[in-house]
Amino acid sequence: MKKKIINILGWIWYIFAIFFVVISFFLNFAICSGRAKKYLRGKKNYFFEQRYLWIDRLISHLFFIFRIKVVSNNLQFIPNTPCLIVFNHKSNLDGVVMVKLLIQNFKENNNNFKFNIIIKKQISKVSFLYNILSLIDALYIDRDDLRQQLNLFKKQNELIKEKHSIVIAPEGTRINEDEFGEFKSGAFKIAFDNMICVQPVVIWGTAGKFNKNKVNKKKGRYVYVDFLKPKKPFDFHTNNTEYFSEEIRRQMQNAYFAIQNKVKNKKEVF
Repeated sequence: MKKKIINILGWIWYIFAIFFVVISFFLNFAICSGRAKKYLRGKKNYFFEQRYLWIDRLISHLFFIFRIKVVSNNLQFIPNTPCLIVFNHKSNLDGVVMVKLLIQNFKENNNNFKFNIIIKKQISKVSFLYNILSLIDALYIDRDDLRQQLNLFKKQNELIKEKHSIVIAPEGTRINEDEFGEFKSGAFKIAFDNMICVQPVVIWGTAGKFNKNKVNKKKGRYVYVDFLKPKKPFDFHTNNTEYFSEEIRRQMQNAYFAIQNKVKNKKEVF
């Protein structure tokens, strides 16, 4: 009975608050879009602290509106040095969750952590998303354009030298099933060439959210994110990228199913 009363009060509070949050979201979105246009045109050179804060606020509002609760584990595993951060891809929400947590890591590390997330080229064709994503200096990949991929690889090398971490989903596309798709070994080449750590990240609970195709949609508001122990250069220097990518895929998939089993059995995940 007490739990039901708490749930009812929670819904009353949510209905009351969402009106103001929605207005705040669209207002901030419009402001960020204007700032992004100035940033893209070189008229304003905003600091990382400013740009990350604006995006963080937008995502927080978005999560409140859609009643999404992100629970993370071992965020502190992210190396303090530039690294390659890889995550599984079940939904358009995955990248949003990653950006939110990486901005949190940025704040917890006294603003010393910077990152660039790689997104498929199609997203850049949506002008308002392209503008907003410019505030976190998102990079784009066109898997049908070899020259563009080579230029992107050069850009990644430059960013690593500037102490930035690279973030990518090595599956390359959304996988609606619980099984993971093939990890593109080329995604790990940047780590091999620069001898930097690889940070695996497992995301569970996003399948079907923010997608038109809701196959295997996970019910509930919780999204669980597990940062696994990073792979250091001596863990992979004797292997090729194909072998290493498959090893990472197996490790991440096992962690994914471990989270799923705990959720199904109503056990504490982290």
